[in-house]
Amino acid sequence: ALSAAELERLTRVFVANSPGAGVNSSTGAVTLVDSAVTGSNNNGVNTSSGAISLTRSLVSGSGNTGINSSSGAIGVVNSTVSGNDSGINGSTSTITLNAATVTLNGLGGEGGDGVDGAAGAISMVNTIVEACDVDPIAVPLTAVDELLAGDQGALARAITLIESTRPDRQ
Repeated sequence: ALSAAELERLTRVFVANSPGAGVNSSTGAVTLVDSAVTGSNNNGVNTSSGAISLTRSLVSGSGNTGINSSSGAIGVVNSTVSGNDSGINGSTSTITLNAATVTLNGLGGEGGDGVDGAAGAISMVNTIVEACDVDPIAVPLTAVDELLAGDQGALARAITLIESTRPDRQ
């Protein structure tokens, strides 16, 4: 797991199977570019008060929320948030999604949200939010062709299944 007071910019980083949050900042901003955070036992990307920005990145297989910010703005551009217990949560944050895919969140059918901005504003442009509140493993891959064709949902499901440490997924 990556933790620091401020994670200014992480580029081409792969964080997998973290016992806590994959990327965590208590007060600073978190920026991920061309990166992936998969299989975290807690939140995939988390900050208490800093902004979160993702560009061309993947957050999948988190045991809690894929992206979580208590009060900082959340921006997701050309990225995928899939296969997490819950997708994106910004309690009082402004959430902006542009060309984002938020799908198959609600691991284990626990009632996860796709995008939850309880008291903040949510803006979406060219964004897909679908099939949340479902178990991503229950949506089988229909063919390896999906992966070879670059289907990000198929990739997220495959990564979630492969990296899962849950006994019922082995």
